[in-house]
Amino acid sequence: MTISSADLSELIGQCRKGSNRAQMSLYHIYSPRVFGSALSILKDKQEAEDAMQEAFLKAFTKMDTYSASAPFESWLRRIVINEAITVYRKRKARRYIPVEETPPSDDRLRTPSAIEKMMVFDKVSQALARLKENYRLALTLFLIEEYNYREISQCMDISYANSRTLVSRAKQELRNELAKL
Repeated sequence: MTISSADLSELIGQCRKGSNRAQMSLYHIYSPRVFGSALSILKDKQEAEDAMQEAFLKAFTKMDTYSASAPFESWLRRIVINEAITVYRKRKARRYIPVEETPPSDDRLRTPSAIEKMMVFDKVSQALARLKENYRLALTLFLIEEYNYREISQCMDISYANSRTLVSRAKQELRNELAKL
C-alpha cells in the first residue's frame, strides 16, 4: 500500500494529537514493510512481531521527535531495528535459541529456479547460523538492512573502527562457512 506525502503528513499530524485511528492506519501501512527488518535480526517470527509492535508503540509516543526532513519509513525502521537489537541482547543474556520454522509448502516454490534459489538461500542461512552471534548480527545489519559502518557501530554500541573490523571478519567467516558447505 502506498501513501501520498500529503496523506502521510496528515496521518502523522493526527498521530501527534493521539488519534488511535491514524495510528492504526500507519501500523497497517508500515508494519509489512518493517517486519522483515525485525525478523532478519531475531530469526523468530513471534519475537519479531512483538519487537515490531513495541517499536510502533515507541514511535507513537515519540512522534513529536520525527522530522519531515527524513523519510518516515526510515525513521520508523530505525526504531524497529533498535527494538529488535534490544530483544536480541535480552535473548542472548537468557541464552535462548529459537526453534527453526518449516518453510511453507506452496506449488510456486517447486519450480526449478525457485528450488535452486531456495537451495542457495538455505546454504547461506546455514552458514550465517554457524557464525558467532555478533558476526551474524553485523552481517544482517550490513548486507540485509544496508546499514553503514557508523550506523552499525551505534546499533551495536561499538566504535566505528570496530564495526569495520567486525563486518570484515564476519564476511570472511561467512566465506569460510560457505566453502565448508
